[in-house]
Amino acid sequence: MADARAGAPSDRADRVSAALLGGGYLLLCAALLTVWRDPTWADLGAALLLGVAHGIASRFSFESKGGSSVPTAPIFVASLFLVPLPLVPTVVLLGLLSGSIGTDAPGGPLRRILVPALSGWNAVGPVLVLAVLDEPPDVRWWPWYLLAFASQFVTDALVAFVRVRALGMSWRVLPRPMAWTYAVDAMLAPIGLTAVIACDGSLWAVVLASTPIGVLALLARDRAEHLEQAVAISEAFEAAIETARQDALTGIGNRRAWNEATTRAAVEFAADPLQSTVTVVMGDLDRLKQVNDTHGHEAGDDLIRAAAQVFLDVAPPGALVARLGGDEFGMLVVGTGIDASELIGAIRERMQAAPAVHGVAVSLSVGAASCPPLADVEAILAAADSLAFADKAARRIGR
Repeated sequence: MADARAGAPSDRADRVSAALLGGGYLLLCAALLTVWRDPTWADLGAALLLGVAHGIASRFSFESKGGSSVPTAPIFVASLFLVPLPLVPTVVLLGLLSGSIGTDAPGGPLRRILVPALSGWNAVGPVLVLAVLDEPPDVRWWPWYLLAFASQFVTDALVAFVRVRALGMSWRVLPRPMAWTYAVDAMLAPIGLTAVIACDGSLWAVVLASTPIGVLALLARDRAEHLEQAVAISEAFEAAIETARQDALTGIGNRRAWNEATTRAAVEFAADPLQSTVTVVMGDLDRLKQVNDTHGHEAGDDLIRAAAQVFLDVAPPGALVARLGGDEFGMLVVGTGIDASELIGAIRERMQAAPAVHGVAVSLSVGAASCPPLADVEAILAAADSLAFADKAARRIGR
């Protein structure tokens, strides 16, 4: 949501918060480097290694319906004990900036530095707490480690609150995704501390602390593949359902689609007959056998498609048109209030305007009925079918 909001025309509150938070963190890193006592190349190399590991970890996002998280907590915790504390914010900064390389973040080069940098403030609280403790890593100091952990969450929440408000969003979007992130960090952070203690403060701890990155990367990839498979199966299932309800020759609904739709309409009408209107039009194609015998079944198929098009042309929006058999068609109209006689008249007008197929005019015997006034959908189905049969008989007498 923040990315989408940031992609909009630049907003003053957005720019100010990014400048103050991101720029302030950059200045803090620079200020802490000036108080770094007894700098050594070993410490600098360790900081670079941890920064790269932090950046790699930040590229593996593990998502859930509650939010998304990255497995940077073990690397961050390890950096609190493997490099001098004044270097830790710089390690986090290196990780944030390297992790954002290649992403499609909006804005210019300066914004691409400031926005990732503002997320580094959550490192400040743990650095201050451990600076007060000033003891090598040991499990007996666990109350201090919990305090450092809590300070990280508090700082993170404050920065997130300022950013969402600056982006014009409600703070209510924060609790769920942040709770997920905090839960993941709470599970991963002890790995970093344990790795440091097990490796007696050597850089091998980085290897142990990085193992969750590989595990979560594999899980994220597996989850993405499962999602892709689920989507593919769902699309194939929906396509199969659609195909099973479609007449192969005309592309309109088939008998199965018709039966399901009329059953659903019957239930809806029975539940609320005063607020629902259902109209059924039945059509029987004339002279299909004659065209098949004279011109062949391909010509008969053309005549069937032309008849289906007549029904489609006059069907109101939302109506179902279906082929019920070889030469039988149906139209189901629910809730539009269209009179049955209007549909009959529209079909006959469209038949007269339809071009002849292999020299034979498109002609259908039709009947229609509605409920109300009839009692239910079953009654109008029978009535419309009877009226179509009577229309066919009358047309034969006329001929």
